[in-house]
Amino acid sequence: MDGNIRFVGCTLWTFIPKEARKEVQMCMNDYRHIMLSVWIDSATSRLTLQDNEKLRALVVEDTIAFHQKDVAYIKEQIAEAKTLNQKGKFFLPKA
Repeated sequence: MDGNIRFVGCTLWTFIPKEARKEVQMCMNDYRHIMLSVWIDSATSRLTLQDNEKLRALVVEDTIAFHQKDVAYIKEQIAEAKTLNQKGKFFLPKA
């Protein structure tokens, strides 16, 4: 494979504007069906569940934080690719 090409991937959760957060929280199934561990490793953003740890429902603030971390990761990867003269193309799904 050509060393001048970089592939970058992440979940890229949706950013939810402040004025829509309450409605999104109430209407989207994600916020009723996805459960998170109370503890999130800040270094890796990995969710971990240990014995007797309580779960809680996903909330809009979680997905906004995930979105911000993903955007930061993409920007870091773009900056690193530029320093290495790597080329890239971005493919984003249409909403």
